[in-house]
Amino acid sequence: MIIAQIQYGVYMFFQVVSVAIVIHLILSWITRPGTPILVFFERMLSPIYSVVRPIAQQLFTRGFRIDLTPVLAFLIISMIQWVINTMLSWFWF
Repeated sequence: MIIAQIQYGVYMFFQVVSVAIVIHLILSWITRPGTPILVFFERMLSPIYSVVRPIAQQLFTRGFRIDLTPVLAFLIISMIQWVINTMLSWFWF
C-alpha cells in the first residue's frame, strides 16, 4: 500500500514537471520575453534546464540555432519516470 502511494506521488510529480515544460514551450512561442507567466515558468524550470543545457549544447553544437533544452529535459524526465516506476513496481509485486 505504501509503495503504491509512493509510486503515485512520483508519477504525479513527474507529470506536473512534464506539463510545465510543455506549457513553457508553448508560451515561449506565443508570448514576448519578460511576460510574467513566462518568467514564472522559466524560474520554476531553470534548475532542470541548467542540468540539461550542457548536455544539449554538446549534442546540438554544429550550427543548430534552436534551443532543444526543453525537449531534451522532457525526454530525460520521461526516462527517469519510467525507471523509477519500474523499480517501484518490482517492490509492489
